[in-house]
Amino acid sequence: MTRPWRRPVPVALAAALVLTACGSGHPSGTATQGPQAADLYAAARRSAASATSAHVTGSSTTAGVTSTIDLVGNRSGSNSRVVLRTGDQGPVEIRVVDGATYLKGDRAYWTKQADARTAAAVAGRFVRLGGDQVKAPGLTLSSVLDRVFTEEELGQVDTLNAKVGTATVDGHRAYVLSQRVGGDGARMSVSTDSRHDLLRVDGTTKKPGTLHFSQWNAAPTVTAPPAGQVAPLPTR
Repeated sequence: MTRPWRRPVPVALAAALVLTACGSGHPSGTATQGPQAADLYAAARRSAASATSAHVTGSSTTAGVTSTIDLVGNRSGSNSRVVLRTGDQGPVEIRVVDGATYLKGDRAYWTKQADARTAAAVAGRFVRLGGDQVKAPGLTLSSVLDRVFTEEELGQVDTLNAKVGTATVDGHRAYVLSQRVGGDGARMSVSTDSRHDLLRVDGTTKKPGTLHFSQWNAAPTVTAPPAGQVAPLPTR
């Protein structure tokens, strides 16, 4: 007897990974000299809010197990590709194109989600899922940015504790926002140009994780997998 399918899209993993990578205690406030941290944070938030697309990669480690995410696509997730991996498990790839959601996992993934029969039929190939499966925390650019930029943190202004430094981050000159005391390693890096695009977010030492942002407004269009790579789920 086969068991019922679980929800195939690993939304809990994506949400947890993004939340951990964002960490806690994002810097806000005013630097004692030079650019103001609060202004840079607000500018990066405005830039992200106006962006139509981007590429996000990241990783986080919990209990010695590292999870990764690679997300590219438009803001709403109506055209996107997300690849998730946990530890030594195989990757899970999700594509959303023209209102259709496609998911690809390996044999171990489908055995866990369904059964050995299903795994034998679809492992390593894409399965087209019914309904809108991608509107979940961590699976769209919008949901990732909502976790990075929160209204709560915009109101936490500490005029003495904020610090703004400079560094080269992922090949770009950047302002690095952090806290003098209590930040526990959390950092946010934004570009030094007039857009102040978000480049990187680092979590705390207690919740290590990093998110990298690139290709703002220039992410490539995601295409549906070729028909030959799409397999139907076996009938129950």
